[in-house]
Amino acid sequence: VRDSIVPSSISSSQVICYNTLPQALTRTDATGADSNFIYDWEWSLNGSSGWTSTGQGGLIYAPGILTAHRWFRVKVTTVLCTVVNYSNMVNVFVRDSINAGSITPSTAQICYDTNTNLSLTNTSGGDSIYVYTWEQSLSGANLWSGDTGATNSRSYNTGLLLVSHDYRVRVTSGCGVEDTSSISMVDVASEFVSGTISGVDTICYNIPKVITSSGFTGGRLPYTYQWQNKSSSGSSWVNVGTNSASYQGTTLLTSDYRVNVTSSQGCGMVSSDTHLIHVNPLPEIVQIIGPQNVCANQNDVIYEVDSIYSDYAYFWTCTKGSFNGTQYKYKASVHWNNSPIETDSLKLKQTIRSTGCERIQSIIINITENYAPNKTNIIRKPGSNILICDDSTQNISYQWGYDIKSTKTAVAIPDSDLRYVQLPFSFDTTLHRYWVQTRLDYGSNESCNTLSYFNPPPDVLSNSEVNKTFIRIYPNPTQGVICIEISPEMELDQLRVFDLKGTLIDFTYDGYNKSIKISKHVPNGIYIISFLNESALITKKIILNR
Repeated sequence: VRDSIVPSSISSSQVICYNTLPQALTRTDATGADSNFIYDWEWSLNGSSGWTSTGQGGLIYAPGILTAHRWFRVKVTTVLCTVVNYSNMVNVFVRDSINAGSITPSTAQICYDTNTNLSLTNTSGGDSIYVYTWEQSLSGANLWSGDTGATNSRSYNTGLLLVSHDYRVRVTSGCGVEDTSSISMVDVASEFVSGTISGVDTICYNIPKVITSSGFTGGRLPYTYQWQNKSSSGSSWVNVGTNSASYQGTTLLTSDYRVNVTSSQGCGMVSSDTHLIHVNPLPEIVQIIGPQNVCANQNDVIYEVDSIYSDYAYFWTCTKGSFNGTQYKYKASVHWNNSPIETDSLKLKQTIRSTGCERIQSIIINITENYAPNKTNIIRKPGSNILICDDSTQNISYQWGYDIKSTKTAVAIPDSDLRYVQLPFSFDTTLHRYWVQTRLDYGSNESCNTLSYFNPPPDVLSNSEVNKTFIRIYPNPTQGVICIEISPEMELDQLRVFDLKGTLIDFTYDGYNKSIKISKHVPNGIYIISFLNESALITKKIILNR
């Protein structure tokens, strides 16, 4: 009887890294039987089933590069006894492949010159002992370099950044195998830069105007806008307006404006430059003097303002009448339409010439059911002092009279109620202006009158009257003394000097030498001289350059 078979013994179990070569395995010879054995190295993925022959039987076996766990044994077969025996099993444990993991967050948005924290998660494989190397590149450049400030850690702070960067981590295990993490993109906002505000520098009182901001860049959109203002002499800013890149408001006082713009995502707040809005006053409220109840066809109805300002321009309008002469003076003469029982609005627009600020006022005109006579012609009987009216309308009444030129006094001639009159003195148009007032009576103390002249006075409301005036000033530019030449036809009622904002400035007027001297404390600049009389308002621009 042969000795029992003692199978081979193999060695040894080991742990290796993924995709590496294990150490060679060795066996001993089996004993027993007739010592005539056949050897076969076998492997299995689980050590219990699925054994596969390697076709090798030598004392040493090299498994090759492995990427998964393997169990190995040696199959021993005797030729004599046809008996199969197996050696012990050894396990080659293959570590998982290394996975560097991913960076959290994968994308980050930060503000200019700020930092953020990144962390590496889900690293696995290898021998679980890792070395972390953080790397950075300018965004999209794919030119990686190690960050000298980084430490062997799964956490990382970018430090203060001015431009966008990409980040990744190279992870090495004890197996000497390396893997690279996913890329984290850190988007750095551009520097938040203040813009400017534009708009009008000068506006009129209570008139809405728009101020627009522009030039704000960087930070994160959308921006939030907060408009502010303060009095030009104050120090406290007050919030006004809505969240908008432009501001429209009604400004009552000269004020400074600015806008504070806040970036999204906490990227800061910047303020615009300061913009001064100068508010000019509107023309003064005046009273329009003149009849509001008029007859149909009533002519030469005078309307005027109760206060005259030298820097004002005037413009009268109506729809149910026409103007005798100009509409551009502080008073107007209207011929109301021959359309009874109607109403109209007589409007006056006042404009401050130096600023353009306007105010419109109006009064209601009631045209009654009664008619005024037409203007009539007055004829002088040749070589006499007898005047005759050519209006012989039925039921018309007459009243004759004259104006004394020297005193501008109107005198009614007694008992002159006929269509003709014999003057109580010699006819002389150098001393007097002769007129007749025609009247139609309608009962209940209602009547309509029309005044007609033989030699009418100059029409102070005529457009041609202004053209008869002449004013010359010199020198211009001036060092402070301005000489004035005025045409004989123009008598000055008022003279003023003011700046472009409408503020009166100090000066003295020398009537004998016809000159103006501007006070020494007035700064250089552009100024307006206004000349006013009953029939005209003339302005002249001067440049003060001391």
